[in-house]
This record gives sequence, structure tokens and C-alpha cells, in this order.
Amino acid sequence: MEAIYNNTFLNSLFTSDEFNFIKHLDSSNEEFAKLLENEKQIRDIIVNLINGLNDSIRKSNINHKNSSKEVNMLSKSQKVFETVNSNISMLQINEEISNNINKEIIDLLIKVEADESNSSESKFIDEIASLKTKIADFSNVVEDMKTTILQNDSILQSFINDSDVQDYFRRFSIKYSSIIQDVVKQEPVKTVEDVNIVSKDIQENNNCLLISETKGKVYLPYSKFEVLEYLDKYPHQYTSFEDVIKQEFINTTDYYLKHPAVSRFREAYALIRDREAKSIFEAFKVAMDMMFNYSLNPAIIAACKFQSQLENYLECLSSNHLDNFKDFEIKFEVAPLKVNHKTKI
Repeated sequence: MEAIYNNTFLNSLFTSDEFNFIKHLDSSNEEFAKLLENEKQIRDIIVNLINGLNDSIRKSNINHKNSSKEVNMLSKSQKVFETVNSNISMLQINEEISNNINKEIIDLLIKVEADESNSSESKFIDEIASLKTKIADFSNVVEDMKTTILQNDSILQSFINDSDVQDYFRRFSIKYSSIIQDVVKQEPVKTVEDVNIVSKDIQENNNCLLISETKGKVYLPYSKFEVLEYLDKYPHQYTSFEDVIKQEFINTTDYYLKHPAVSRFREAYALIRDREAKSIFEAFKVAMDMMFNYSLNPAIIAACKFQSQLENYLECLSSNHLDNFKDFEIKFEVAPLKVNHKTKI
């Protein structure tokens, strides 16, 4: 498999920017999925407003009352509805393209790993070029989409902040969702000095990797120092100590286990390239080595802070002495098996 690790081949495969795109593809998909759900909730609220206005206008016409204010508000609401729909449409298209690229990446990596002809560079050159083009095009689309959605959300925010709109929400008994409240509220970002741990479920330091089937979540280990570093370096990205933990150290089990091979590749690449600050070549080599290690849970790679921790774990795994692994604790919460009660004859 020397062709896979050849620098020339590696450079022809993915650049540093393309590697970063691949590494963050799953987390970006989750982010956009949340945005899509938010936009759908906002659309439902605007639909309720439109329905309420239509009913009010109809009653006003029956009673020969002046409904010009409601008519004007209805027109504004319909325009906002179109804006929200535009956001939803963009996010749905983004999701489809992203899923297709993710599948192509997995397929390509599997083909490269399985190739025994030492001709990977020429054999996959067209497929690689096509994928690189799709990644470049999609990267541009994503940036343009983010800008457009930001502009559209600004329009939405102005609309919701309007006192007349809020009066109509109250008049028609339209409940604000937390999404709408967040847009209106626009709370200031907290600084490191403001950090205060409120939730009983959040610890200052956590040295345990918990993989919970019952909750569908993976809880990664972290230290207070790590969390404060995130707050210090990215003060506008996180609102609190807990927010850092929720964004950086808690993921769904699907994030790691839906496509375990590509998850092992992604997490191993991130460990070597980001946390160890080693070369792209070294990161790619380790990631390929880890990709098809079927006995290795991707979440364990994600929990490692250093390459030495991963190597310690692999050594304990191969010798069947996992009790000797002391870098961090590993716990599994397994969902109970469903018992099929049948009467025996």
C-alpha cells in the first residue's frame, strides 16, 4: 500500500483545505440539520400569524370594519414567509449535496484501501479530480448560503422585533418557540470571567468517556483548562462553560457510529493533524491505518488528547488487557434488550 502514502499521490488526492472540509463535514451536517429544524419551527409560527390575520380580515369585512392595518401586516408576513421558505430550500439542497459528497468520500477511501495494484494515482485520478471539483464548488455554495441565510435572518429578526408583530402574536395566542425568543432576545456573549457552572449534569473536569446507547449520546472527557481555552479563544462562538461542553464534548452516537470507517478516519486525522500538530502526510497515514480497524470505536479516538493515548489503548486492545488502560475511564450504557414473550407449547 505504499502508493497510498506517497506524497505525490497524497497531494493529488486532497489539499489541506480539502482535508479540513472532509474532517468537518459530519459536524457541518449536524449544524445545518439544526438550522433546518429551526427554520421549520419559525415557518410554522409565521403560518399561524398569516392564518390569524386572514381570519381577522375576513371578520372585519363581514362587519364592514377597516382592516387596512391587518392587510398591510398580512403582506409583510407573506414576504417573511417566502424568506423563511428560501432558507429551508437552501438548507435542504445543501443536505442532499453534502450527503452525496460524504458517500463519495467513503466509497473512494474504501477503493483506495482495497487497491493492490500500486497504481492508485492513475487508477483513481478522474474520480479524485471529480470529487475535488465537487468539494470546491460545494465549499463556495456553503459560504454563499451562510451569507444569504444570515441576511434573511436579519430580515426575520427585524420583523419579529416589531412591536405590532408581537402584539399580533399575543392577540392570536401564538406561542413563541425558544427559537423565536432567541432571535428576539440576542443575549450578550459571556466572557471567561463570567463562567458559572449551573447544571448539575456538568462537571468542571471529566476524565470519563461515556458511550450511552440509552441516551443516544457520546460524552467525551475534558478538563476545565480545555473549556476555558475555548471560551478565551472563541468568545463569540460560545455563551458559557456549559455551551462549550455541549458543542465540543457531547455528540450523538450516530456521529461516530453511522459511518464508523469514515468516523475513524476523521477522528484519527483530527488527532494527529490538529491536536498533535503533525503533517498532513502523517495524519493521513495514521487515519488510513485506523479506518478499517473494526474493533476500534471511533469515539475512543475522539476522546484521546494525544497520539500516545491512542497507542496505549491499541496496545491494551491487542493484548486483551483493557483494564491496563488508565489514560481515561471508558463506560458504556447499553440499551436493554427487548424480550419477546411467547408462550411455549
